[in-house]
Order: sequence, then C-alpha cells, then structure tokens
Amino acid sequence: MRFTKTNKLINQKTKYKKTNRQMKKTNYALLVLLALVLASCSAYKQVPYLQASEYLDTSGQNPPLYDARIMPKDLLTITVNTTDPETAAPFNLIVATTLSNQNKNLTNQPVLQQYLVDNKGNIDFPVLGILHIGMVYPAALLALAAAMLLRPRWFRRLPRWLRRTGGALLGAGLALLAAVLVMMAVQAGNRPGPEDCTVVVLGCQVSASGEPTVMLRDRIDAAYDYLTAHPESRCVASGGQNDNEPISEAACIRNTLAARGIDPDRILLEDRSRSTEENLRFTAEIIRQQGLNPRVAIASDNFHQLRASVWARRCGLEAESLGCASWWPLGPGYWAREAVAVVVLEVGSLL
Repeated sequence: MRFTKTNKLINQKTKYKKTNRQMKKTNYALLVLLALVLASCSAYKQVPYLQASEYLDTSGQNPPLYDARIMPKDLLTITVNTTDPETAAPFNLIVATTLSNQNKNLTNQPVLQQYLVDNKGNIDFPVLGILHIGMVYPAALLALAAAMLLRPRWFRRLPRWLRRTGGALLGAGLALLAAVLVMMAVQAGNRPGPEDCTVVVLGCQVSASGEPTVMLRDRIDAAYDYLTAHPESRCVASGGQNDNEPISEAACIRNTLAARGIDPDRILLEDRSRSTEENLRFTAEIIRQQGLNPRVAIASDNFHQLRASVWARRCGLEAESLGCASWWPLGPGYWAREAVAVVVLEVGSLL
C-alpha cells in the first residue's frame, strides 16, 4: 500500500516538473512575441544602411522648448547608446548651431539634432521613421503582460472572482483576435483572377525627399507588376498629404509608376484622403465618375487587406488583394494592431 502511494507521488512530481518546463517555454515564447510587438510600434521609412544616406535630413533647427510633459511643438533630444559607436551614429545626428542671428557664419559647439513633435504626437526619427510618442501606453500594457507571465505569484493575491473574470475575458479576447487573424490571412490570399481589375494603391508615409518609403515602395511594386501584366487596367493612386510630407502620397505613387514606364494616363489621382475609409470612399467616387470596373485589386500590405476590403464593400466595390509582405521584425506588431482595428471597426458598425 505504501509502495503504491509512493509511486503515485513520484508520478505526480514528474508530471508537475514536465508541466512547469512546458509553461516556462510557453512564457519565453510569449515574451519574444511581446518584444516583437513592442518593436513594431513604429512605421519605417527608407533605411540608410539599406538604401542611401541622403535620406537622413540634418537641415533645419528650431529654438529649444522644454516641458515636463511631451506636447505638440515640443523639441526632443534623443540619444541612442550602444557598445559600438558606429552603430549608433545614424541615430545620433550632430548639427551646428549659430551663435547669433546677425552673423550666421559663427557657430557654436556641435549638438545633437532635436525632433519636433507635430500636432499628431509624431516625430520623424532617423532610420526608424515616424514614431508616435503615445506608444508608451501600449508599451506599459505589454510590460504588465510580461509581469503576469514571469511573476504570476504577484497576481495570485487578487480575489479569485477577479482572476477568473479576467482570465475569461482574456481567453475570449484571444479567441476573437485569433479568428480575426485567420480572416486577415484569408483576405490577403484572395488574389485577382485573369480578368482585368481596377488597381487601387493605398498610400502611406512619403519620405522628406519626396521618394516613397520602404512600405509605400512595396505597394507600388505590387501595383506595377499587375499593371504590367494587365496593360488595359487602370489605376487609382490614393492618399493625401500630411504635415511631414513634401507631396501627396497619391502624387508620389503616380510619379514612381510613371518613372518605371507606366503610362500616366492610366493613373488617376485621389489626393484628399487621410484614412483608409476615405481612401476607399473617395476612390469609389472616382471609379463611378470615370466608369471604371468596380472590381478592384487593392495594393497594400497583407495585414491591411481585410480592413480595406470591408471599407471597399461598404462603398460598393468588390475587393481583391495585391498584398505585399511587411518587414519581418515589424510584421507581428502590424498584424496585432490591425486585428484590433478590425474588431473596433466591426463593433463600431454595430453601435
């Protein structure tokens, strides 16, 4: 009898150790995913060490402003430190400041370039591109999730009903996000058939030089391949102009396609939109006015295809995908944020 109980205890301890090891592996995997999501909190543009150094703009200085809180029109000084100074050099841009307005030839000691916070809370940072200062709040939530994985004992002090309610809500939320991610992947694979479609290129950030950023260039590449293979198809370049762009996104798309040999007469401009909803709504108006095919092939990132197709359907268009892959370190974050955006969009339509 005692021998049987001892065997049961040994088996229970062995199972507990295996379960504990599996939980640790799962926690580490989730932490890696959280790190990727956190790293994806910014959009990227032309990367100097992959493209050219001229995309680092060191011109233009503003008088320094300081405030305890980061507000629009603030100037930020950001220092990036690494063990290899050459690696940090593209981030820590050095500029010279003038000693007086009367004699601009006299300069002070070189200082780090400052970054102006625009009205949307964004700064244009070297290499990484447009960063949103408000992303510290999602970062705090990710840190809380990491703490729950690494230090679950801290949360065991909470009342049982609160832990169970929170766990149920978290499980339901994860199941919903998983379902949305599957739908996003399905729509991304919904490629157009052999028949001609109207190509719609959705704009995104344009660099300070007026050239397309990496993400926008990928979308233009997808549109170029389709327009080359379907010479009778027309294209709508869609995208307005924000405070950080020298030209509209639509103009940048048209200029790039024309420079690569696409007839400009095949490209229509929609340069008023400031969101995905306006992209498709204003584009639908142009398609109806010009008598174009309402069956559209949307040139955008794979993660963006589902939400774009929802707006296209609401505007009377039938959407298919000319999706392009995102840069892999940023992909998980883009897909996670887009899944939340799709859920918010559908919930908002029901209210």
